Amino acid sequence: MITNYTRSTDVAGVSLGYMLHALSAKGRYAYVRGNEFPDAAILVEDRGAVICVTAAPAPKLRDVINAFAQDLRYDVALVRITGQDRDFIRLSIDLTLGLLPCEPWAMHDLELWTGRTGDTWFVPEGFCPAISLTSDGFSLELLPPYNTLAERSAGILRAAADVASLLPMTEAR
Repeated sequence: MITNYTRSTDVAGVSLGYMLHALSAKGRYAYVRGNEFPDAAILVEDRGAVICVTAAPAPKLRDVINAFAQDLRYDVALVRITGQDRDFIRLSIDLTLGLLPCEPWAMHDLELWTGRTGDTWFVPEGFCPAISLTSDGFSLELLPPYNTLAERSAGILRAAADVASLLPMTEAR
């Protein structure tokens, strides 16, 4: 996969850039400020989304993103950095869909998944509904993008390697 973003020097910045690229979001986006939000939180108004990155372990901040999604009626993704080395950056996502016409719906412990053609998803364990990241924003899909658990694992590793490849060599631990 070929990606063209401004190089960031930290995992949070690279993760935000990766999500923005997957959403085909171009331009400048405002940081969301607040005592309860992580420092790396941006409002992507044209996609109806807020993306936050944290190293805080689950379930911290879940109630914050749920409340924010309900109040703002935006989709809010909390991206957790769960593992990091030179070759892989593992991410886990808690997502609350606030744009739905019903009450906001939360999904937890999703994994970043990238297909062979560069499509990006947040996928659950197994074969449950998944979230595609497109120029329309976060889209709830009834079927995940893989047919087997081996395909699921391959896509998760592909995404982890893609994110790690965007960091300067000195940042990886």
